[in-house]
Amino acid sequence: MTRYVLRNVKRKHKLWKKWKECDDDTAHVKYKRQANKASKAAKLSKREFERKIARTIKLEMWANAQHDSRPAEYRWRPLFNAAKFG
Repeated sequence: MTRYVLRNVKRKHKLWKKWKECDDDTAHVKYKRQANKASKAAKLSKREFERKIARTIKLEMWANAQHDSRPAEYRWRPLFNAAKFG
């Protein structure tokens, strides 16, 4: 979890406590906005992390395929240009 996501989640928890203490409509609106912001940040962070892993795996496969001793027609070949993802 990145610092940005953690900061948003902590802010969400803080606003939830304020909302429950005062039971005010404006506090509820602030909490809902922050909850949505924290949720979006977590989803984007997770998506970026998974893309980074996938990119690393693809590049490692490409590097390993270049050192393969099998004939060229039996080697793994990517369907895209790996240099674009570097």
